[in-house]
Amino acid sequence: MNAIEVRGLKKSFGAKEVLHEVNLTVEQGEIFGFLGRNGAGKSTLIQILTGITQASAGTVALLGEPADRLDAIKRRIGVMPDTSNLYHDMTARAFLEYMAGLSGVRVSKNEILDLLGRVGLS
Repeated sequence: MNAIEVRGLKKSFGAKEVLHEVNLTVEQGEIFGFLGRNGAGKSTLIQILTGITQASAGTVALLGEPADRLDAIKRRIGVMPDTSNLYHDMTARAFLEYMAGLSGVRVSKNEILDLLGRVGLS
């Protein structure tokens, strides 16, 4: 099974075609990165892979699941964006509680405080 499989992927914003017939296969266990100049479509492709943006045409599969079943694998993938998505007005504890809630993870205040202490953020 491939980690990422993209076939004939297209994405347009109005008349501007950002991705044209992208074909890509990344095998499980392979280390892979997107490199390119500004405006090359790297972020757009990652947004399509993670379900943030819809493709104009083509197919995408992650870990053998088609893009329309992305919810089935979201807990198995991760993306490290180039910009911070942190909520700057939240404490570390509040942020971890918020993220745990979004993920459906039950965690106590004491568990979070213990974790923050272990990494020096208490």
